[in-house]
Amino acid sequence: MKNILLLLLLLPIIGCLNGPRGDEFDFGSSYALSQTTELPGISNDSLNVQVAYSGCNGDHLFELKSRIDDSFVAELWLFKQTPDQPCDAYFVENRAFPLSKKAIHSSKIVLFGPGDKRITLNK
Repeated sequence: MKNILLLLLLLPIIGCLNGPRGDEFDFGSSYALSQTTELPGISNDSLNVQVAYSGCNGDHLFELKSRIDDSFVAELWLFKQTPDQPCDAYFVENRAFPLSKKAIHSSKIVLFGPGDKRITLNK
């Protein structure tokens, strides 16, 4: 019985040793992060990304979320606020989001996206 209790106490700690996974973040409604030779990237203290999603109209609302972990790594992800729409149009848009001073001065910046996407960004 003691071994089972010890195992239950250690499981959350063991899971954290491998670092965060994309399923730990709430990305909101459906979208994808596109990767090009230049995007995603950081310039002028902003995160520049290309988002892709389907819907009835473009210009959906996104919010940049972030947290700084214990080793001063900034973890960033986008939360899509606009709900999914039952239309066949597909939009690809470049977006820029200002970064917090904490993120800018972190030791490393990692962008997470849907589908376990993990991109280390150069500052």
